[in-house]
Amino acid sequence: MELDDLLSLTAESQIRPPMPTSSEISRMDEALGWVSWIQDTAHRRVVLFWMMIHPLSGQHRYSWRQIGERMGRDHKTVKGWFYRGVAVITKKKYT
Repeated sequence: MELDDLLSLTAESQIRPPMPTSSEISRMDEALGWVSWIQDTAHRRVVLFWMMIHPLSGQHRYSWRQIGERMGRDHKTVKGWFYRGVAVITKKKYT
């Protein structure tokens, strides 16, 4: 949906998220498998938080500040943890 469509919705609107294709589900399953490569649980948790995307708007469900609050850390710290987690995945995937 376009942003204008989302803004025109009413509470009575029956909106369902778009159904993913089988290839999209396969790609998601593969990406979620990569997350298990991150040994540090805090880093893994931050990556999983950041992966949460609203199905209609395509926006991240949590900002870095919200993730930081949930983790009890500064938002800059959790952002660094995210990049370290992604580095683990990248290193393992491409070596």
